[in-house]
Amino acid sequence: MNIRYFFILFFFYNLKEDLKNLIWIHENIAKGETIYRWADDDVLSYERVGGNGLIVGLNDHRFETKTVKVATQFGSFQWLHDYSGHGSDIQTDANGYAEITIAPNNYVAYSKASLNKNS
Repeated sequence: MNIRYFFILFFFYNLKEDLKNLIWIHENIAKGETIYRWADDDVLSYERVGGNGLIVGLNDHRFETKTVKVATQFGSFQWLHDYSGHGSDIQTDANGYAEITIAPNNYVAYSKASLNKNS
């Protein structure tokens, strides 16, 4: 990324906290192979299967919130926390699937609820 563009996003668009949070997710949770779990005209969801695991959902629809049910490797009845801060905590179902809801033009990043973000 062009450093000038980064600083424009960071300061001018007031994305400092969002970018700091994405960097934390990248450095602490996003590990291992990427498996695509859902793709349609508006939503892309993928899972990073290394480390603690990570489910990401991206919604590029300008006006509609989207909900998709995706397979995960977290297992049955596991609590997941959205480390992006854009979604509520969720629980996987008996088959290990997670139903993720993504606001318009937004994203979520779910992993195990027990991770310590202050470490």
